Amino acid sequence: MAEATEALLLFKNVVLEGPPGTGKTFARDRIAEGWKGRTGRDVVTAGTISTGGASREFPYSITLHPSTTYEEFVEGLRYDDSPKVKRFVLRPGFIRLIVEEAKKDPDRDYLVLIDELNRANVPKVLGDLLLTVEASKRSHYRSGKWQGGTPVMLPYSGTSFDMPSNVYLLGTMNSSDRSIAPLDAALRRRFAFVRVNPLGGGLLQAALATEYGTDTDATEEIWGASVRALDALNEVLVACLGPDSRLGHSYLFVDPEELLDSVDTDVFGSAYWVVGTGRASTGSQFQFPGGTWNVSLLPELGFARAQDVPTRQGTAGEVASIFKGVAYRPALTRNLTMIRLSQNGPVGKSLPVKDLESGVVVFRPLASKRVVISVHPLDRAAALWDASDPAMRSAGAKDWGVIHGQEKPRDLLWRVWRYGILPQLIETAAQGYAIDLLIGDAKRSKWLADASFTADERAELEAAWGIVDAFLASDLGVRIVEDGRGLTRGVSVVESKSNTATIQPPPPPPPQPPPVPADAGFDADPPVSGTQAE
Repeated sequence: MAEATEALLLFKNVVLEGPPGTGKTFARDRIAEGWKGRTGRDVVTAGTISTGGASREFPYSITLHPSTTYEEFVEGLRYDDSPKVKRFVLRPGFIRLIVEEAKKDPDRDYLVLIDELNRANVPKVLGDLLLTVEASKRSHYRSGKWQGGTPVMLPYSGTSFDMPSNVYLLGTMNSSDRSIAPLDAALRRRFAFVRVNPLGGGLLQAALATEYGTDTDATEEIWGASVRALDALNEVLVACLGPDSRLGHSYLFVDPEELLDSVDTDVFGSAYWVVGTGRASTGSQFQFPGGTWNVSLLPELGFARAQDVPTRQGTAGEVASIFKGVAYRPALTRNLTMIRLSQNGPVGKSLPVKDLESGVVVFRPLASKRVVISVHPLDRAAALWDASDPAMRSAGAKDWGVIHGQEKPRDLLWRVWRYGILPQLIETAAQGYAIDLLIGDAKRSKWLADASFTADERAELEAAWGIVDAFLASDLGVRIVEDGRGLTRGVSVVESKSNTATIQPPPPPPPQPPPVPADAGFDADPPVSGTQAE
């Protein structure tokens, strides 16, 4: 945001323009955070206002829309329905209230957010303020009073109005919406326009890691596939429909605590839960229930049977695990009586097994030797019990159960793509008359050929689309299909596979294998029972 800050100091008025979802509105807070370090002055983004003898909070931000008027923004006649009035009265508008406060406080700067600037009839909303907001027409505080500037006479109150130099206007503008009229030249001359483009690749992953405090491995595990798919998508959109067609990075800013800790039967793949209290042995090993977990969870973690779990810690038993937004590599180990999840690393870099004792532990396998671990309050156990398969749960000293979920994990990122990014993509393609780009196969190839791309360019774009298609199918379990024919045709998002549960109830116990030497370490699965012997 350094570029926007420097433009504000020079022009006093800045518009952040770019595609939706690039963090334009969020930028005001970031600019305010670094303001004093750059200028040496405090900055104000909200205050209080007194109305009817009472004070209320007054944020210095407004969202413009087609119905916004000069009367709301500057001043005008507004109806007062209080019992003793019941008539129209003259009231100051949004910007005039802020200017009055700023003039009383010349030692601080006031940063005002005007969101969606181009959705209103801006010349009509600003009116005579269009002159006073210009940097060279501002008044300055000298010798104990505001001096200079170019004042105007406000038409409703008849008072003289000038814009003080300690008020900074930060507008935002969506550059991709073709239903909005362009801004006129007079307004553009008085504002600096700073382009805000979507982040991608390493920059986006670094921003996510900084925002949520995740390490490199955890950032890759949580967001890596989504970042690569969004990069590929934007690469194609820029080439085919121009820079304003890109999709913003803010969609992916999903708190990993919310992402991993949301327990709901319709957002998980298979979910295995167990009350964790008392299961951490010496604080370094977490004991698994036996029986059902051995024949269901272990295969999902890459071990066909309990005997395949190694007896000692090492790479053979490592399971890539995400816990509280951090990636760890604990190992499954076994002895004669039980299977355990072991820290498998030095303190500070290994899974904090002791933290798993604080509530209900949920294991959500993502793929072979990959799992998300989360801990939830003990009062969630009853709801998890009700959601579990009756044939795959047990009550006792340590309650546990297995929940049949969707074939593809429907976490918050799944929802972001399904209900945020993909609908925006479809709308963008429809505005650019490029629906065929989303359908794939022959229609996509024909669209690219008709757009006069060279053979090499088409090959690069088809490869990028291949990344997106593979992500939708394998990571999200959805695809984009054509609906209808002719002028009314469109596209929609459908699930590419059925929601068949991936877990099956355990089969009958196999015949007991013949005895093996004691040093083999484990000669049979632990008994299929409610809880594992401690």
